[in-house]
Amino acid sequence: MGLLERIFKRQTTPARAYSVEINEQSTFTAWGGNAWENDIYRGAVDAIARNAGKLKGSHVIQYADDQRKTGDFKINRLLQVRPNPYMTAYDFLYKMVARYFLYNNSFALIERDDNGNPRAFYPITASNVQFMTDGANRLYCGFTLNNGAVATFPYEDVIHLRRAFCGNDLLGDDNGALYPALELAQTQNEGIIKGIKSGANIRGILHFTGIIAPEQLKEEKDRFVNDYFSMNNDG
Repeated sequence: MGLLERIFKRQTTPARAYSVEINEQSTFTAWGGNAWENDIYRGAVDAIARNAGKLKGSHVIQYADDQRKTGDFKINRLLQVRPNPYMTAYDFLYKMVARYFLYNNSFALIERDDNGNPRAFYPITASNVQFMTDGANRLYCGFTLNNGAVATFPYEDVIHLRRAFCGNDLLGDDNGALYPALELAQTQNEGIIKGIKSGANIRGILHFTGIIAPEQLKEEKDRFVNDYFSMNNDG
């Protein structure tokens, strides 16, 4: 049983389901899965995520008269040092920000103790997300994890970061507008690689004046290529 599968083992089944689904794994299929496979896009996302990972979150209590004071030190430790037993704060923030820019939606679970206080934050790596409500119109998130396991949590226990938040009532829009540019970049890279390989080929006709047996002809051809067309030969 994997780490997140153990964490997500506790599930709640709502009475009815509605509306939207996203499937992150189907994104950018032209070059193998998602924009993370594109070197330019990965470099940009990596640079943003590495700097975001240096941020230090703080729990602050603000009163009605605008006075503020530092909140629970346990929550501050989760935000600033170790949000869960398996990640540093840098790892957590990096993953959340990277998925935010790759899919325009990033999710994390707030694990609570028996008193309802946060005791850990876990980023959710899911291939599919579905929103549901129960009979009391309480909103839930149903996640299909990458290993096929399904977990459902109250939306109030989920951290949901979203951008390009325009076309959908709950989710940020996908990166469809980037597909042509990324596909063009991939095509250009492949064309350059093929052009280099094609230009590196040396073609010609090797002529023998005497009569040579077929097996000897192949040996002579291989010897000639190795002697004169080798990259190590600068003569």
